[in-house]
Amino acid sequence: MKILPPLSGRHSGRATPALHDDQTTAKPTGGHSTYPTPIPVQTNPATSGVVPPTFNLNSMPGYAGVIELVCGILLVLGLFTRPAAFLASGMTAVAYFLVHAPQGFFPILNKGELAVLYCFVFLYLAAAGAGPWSVDALRRK
Repeated sequence: MKILPPLSGRHSGRATPALHDDQTTAKPTGGHSTYPTPIPVQTNPATSGVVPPTFNLNSMPGYAGVIELVCGILLVLGLFTRPAAFLASGMTAVAYFLVHAPQGFFPILNKGELAVLYCFVFLYLAAAGAGPWSVDALRRK
C-alpha cells in the first residue's frame, strides 16, 4: 500500500538536483559566525582538571539530536526516505515555532530562515520520495 504516490510529470526528476545548490550555499544571516563557538569549560579548583559539560539525552535538545542523527542517516542512505523526511520536517517546524517564532513573525528577523528552509526541503523529500539510486529503489525491484 502506497501512502503517497511518487510525483510524476515532466519536471519531477529535475527538481531534486536543484536543491543541492540552494541547500549548500545557504548561510545564516544577522551577524552569525559560520564557525562553531567553543563550549565553555568548567574548571574544578580542587583538582584543576577540566570537567566536560553534561548533556541530558532526556531533554528537548536530546530528542532533536537523536531525530536529526537517525533521520539524517536514513536520508543519506535513501532508506525509509518518506517517513524519515516527514519526521525531520516536523522536528524543524517545532524548532522554528518554539525557538524562533516567539522572537518575531518573519524568519529573516528572528533568525529562523534555516529552520524554515530545512522544513520545506524535508517536506519536499517526503512528497517526492527517494531517487533511483536509493536503498528504497533497490527494495522496490
